[in-house]
Amino acid sequence: MELIVDGIVYLYQTNGGISRIFDNILPLMCELDPNLKVKLFNARSLAKRVPQHINISQLFLNNWDRSTRPWRLRRKVYSKIHNFILKSLIGDTRGKIWFSTYYTVPPFNWEGHQIVCAYDFIYELFPSLLPDSATIIPMKKDAILKADAVICISYSTAKDLVKYYPLHESKIFVAKPGYNYIFKQRSKEEIRNKINAPFILYVGNRNYHKNFGVLLSAYAQWKEHQEVKLIAIGPSWSSDEKNFIKNNKLSNQVLLLQGIDDDILCDLYNQALAFIYPSLYEGFGLPVLEALACGCPIVASQIASTLEVANELPFYFKPSDQVGLINALNQAINDGKEIERIRRGLSIASQYSWDRTASKILEVFKTVSGVN
Repeated sequence: MELIVDGIVYLYQTNGGISRIFDNILPLMCELDPNLKVKLFNARSLAKRVPQHINISQLFLNNWDRSTRPWRLRRKVYSKIHNFILKSLIGDTRGKIWFSTYYTVPPFNWEGHQIVCAYDFIYELFPSLLPDSATIIPMKKDAILKADAVICISYSTAKDLVKYYPLHESKIFVAKPGYNYIFKQRSKEEIRNKINAPFILYVGNRNYHKNFGVLLSAYAQWKEHQEVKLIAIGPSWSSDEKNFIKNNKLSNQVLLLQGIDDDILCDLYNQALAFIYPSLYEGFGLPVLEALACGCPIVASQIASTLEVANELPFYFKPSDQVGLINALNQAINDGKEIERIRRGLSIASQYSWDRTASKILEVFKTVSGVN
């Protein structure tokens, strides 16, 4: 069985949730099925090191155009030459599976199968608030409707899939992500990256649907914010965030950390009084799983995906309810470290693994291709 993987996500993500999925499942699927061959291709230099395995080969398409000048001439024929080279490298497509990292379809006649992963439906839910929705939505629709199977990362995502793109249930499969086992409980002696002040933690980008503004506003109103810092892991502050932090005199209380690895992040989960997950919408919620595995209390907006991942364990609030967030935060700090609650969180986390994800997706490939 041969898998053709469009590595487009590696051009734009260095450590995002989608790239993590492929980082983990591609080598594991090759381990589970030695007959599986993966060809990972892209149009130009990749933003990060791609998954490694003896059964994973890379197809690079970016060398031919360096000698083609001027650019105006090159641009006119770029797509045609790109597609011709890709088709030549792939060869006969019969029996092969096209598996895109982000909603692409074969750019030429494809006689094999097509499988797509559905991560979330943020663009469909907030089209007027996301400037590239006019481009992304038609691309997603095309890939989903042409697919022989759609793999969703949660049952809530599968439900949304049917809502926006009605498909026969036989085409829909669910394979939930796993998490890096570096995330676990650590004793005080095992924590090397110590923060010498109590803090709450936010992890991830701060796009509109992440609802970080509500967290920031609630934190400014929280009576304990002078004693408990807010640490955010993610990209640089926006101008609006900088202004809010300055105007509310939070510069010494709200800290931004960038470029940290999973080992440091694990230390932070283990030290935090609570992990805050205020999203309006998510397809899955990998940070929730990481926090559970570290025994960190969770304060989360009550959305379908978080309920699916963590059940009733987090301290929930209604999205955009700042007072509710503050109340949930106080509860988490007071009761979140109860032994039974931590035990339940660890039990939930133990149900997830990348091995299970890879095994499930491999089953989908075999079902679609008719391989026993």
